[in-house]
Amino acid sequence: MKKFIFLIAMTGISAGVFSQPLFTYGNTAVDKDEFIRAYNKNKTPANDKEKALREYLDLYIKFKLKVKAAMELRLDTLPQLQYDAQSFRSQIQESYLNNEKAVNDLLQEAFERSQKDLQVLHFFAAVDPAVNPADSLKVYKAINTLHTALAAGKTDYDQLTTAANPVKISYGDLGYITVFTLPYEIENVIYNLKPGQACKPYRSKKGWHIFKITGERKAVGKWKVAQILFSLPPGAAETEKIKFEKGQTLFTGY
Repeated sequence: MKKFIFLIAMTGISAGVFSQPLFTYGNTAVDKDEFIRAYNKNKTPANDKEKALREYLDLYIKFKLKVKAAMELRLDTLPQLQYDAQSFRSQIQESYLNNEKAVNDLLQEAFERSQKDLQVLHFFAAVDPAVNPADSLKVYKAINTLHTALAAGKTDYDQLTTAANPVKISYGDLGYITVFTLPYEIENVIYNLKPGQACKPYRSKKGWHIFKITGERKAVGKWKVAQILFSLPPGAAETEKIKFEKGQTLFTGY
């Protein structure tokens, strides 16, 4: 039994290749991975780890048996118990859904990225979802060859993309981008690059992408623009147009 408990303890350090049943009740089996997850979630500091595992295993078996008995009695269908379960779920769901640290980390990340604008060059090789594996492999090899050339510092983009024939690779300058300009996954790829660096080929649903930083500047911010609109009715007389030009007519919106 000690060897068995020792094996359970070792799974906390090194995960097993296969999930093995630890105990069964009725037709249901509980593997050691499930037990270790429950133990690590609820464990308390203990000097004797083997004893702690034995005690928790005994408690976990009793818990599973009680749940099975309750299900057989259909206690989970009682209206009061369903109401209590829903009330408890409502009380704890906010703490699970709202991770304050994660939100603060994202806010800090967005703030730091908003301090600079990046000029981005975009290379793209389309992949048809219905394409056969051989052609898909050709596109993959072509985009990797391009990345190798870019990583080596080559900048003759026309020649580099033409050399990818018969695979068509297009490229263009996206101009300066800032935070929230592109989808978050692509933004992460770009903002982790250094000036002059090209990312490894990035796969999307439509094909392969490579992004290269060609310039960086301090963020210029955004302009907020308001418009004053003078509404001119169709067929307005020349005198009315003159009034509008002189601003003598009240504007109707902005």
